[in-house]
Amino acid sequence: MKCFSLGIIGNFSGHLSGAEKVTESTLPNGVFVVNGLTERTVSTGEKITFPPHGTNIQAEPEFVVKFKVEYADNKVAKFIPNAMTVGNDMTIRKLEGAQKIAERKAWGEASKGLATHWWPVSELETFTQEYKLISIVKRDGEYLDYTPVADPSELKIFYTEMCDWLTETVNTQQSEGILREILPQLEAAGYPEEIVVFCGAPNYTTWGETHFIEPYDEISIALINSKQTSVDIISDKIKSNALVNDDFVISYTQQVV
Repeated sequence: MKCFSLGIIGNFSGHLSGAEKVTESTLPNGVFVVNGLTERTVSTGEKITFPPHGTNIQAEPEFVVKFKVEYADNKVAKFIPNAMTVGNDMTIRKLEGAQKIAERKAWGEASKGLATHWWPVSELETFTQEYKLISIVKRDGEYLDYTPVADPSELKIFYTEMCDWLTETVNTQQSEGILREILPQLEAAGYPEEIVVFCGAPNYTTWGETHFIEPYDEISIALINSKQTSVDIISDKIKSNALVNDDFVISYTQQVV
């Protein structure tokens, strides 16, 4: 997928302190560039690539929003949401010598996963707590819940607040701690008019917290309008290799290779 992509760091309470051992605040800690315009970093295919280095690999099932971006005076003026899907911000937790979080977030082709089905969006406020995010890992023929059922209301920021926060953060973030400055990377990419944002990963189930991703795992992620269809029904369909993509469900599966 050729589209400039960003990821929000620490947008679910407890995820960053648990997975990254970093002190959290009431707002996310910052953003990172997923791929610039490198076409093959984010994959919508059947495979996602296990990193060739580092240890303690975890999937990060996330809400993903596509934004139209307006600029003024070489800065971002506005993030305007226009579509939504789900994806996997797969991450290396331990990588010797890595100082910036972006160094553990991409390792070449198919480092990230993304569904192919999108829902059009005009206002993120449409996505209430009835919209559920689930993830399941298949290992050695067994299906295991990877993250608890989550919804947008559990994010530290979403809706209009996230759009405003993204604008401010992209314009002002400096290269400090685990973060890198973002504006020079936007400039190098020619100020892209469209940016895909991975909105932050939820916490893990007990199994997900204690078992790291391995080659040959199959990772399934789904977004479900639970007012229209049951989370349990879609979970059962995934476990029967029957993916659903329509006005009420987005789902996809990728194998780790």
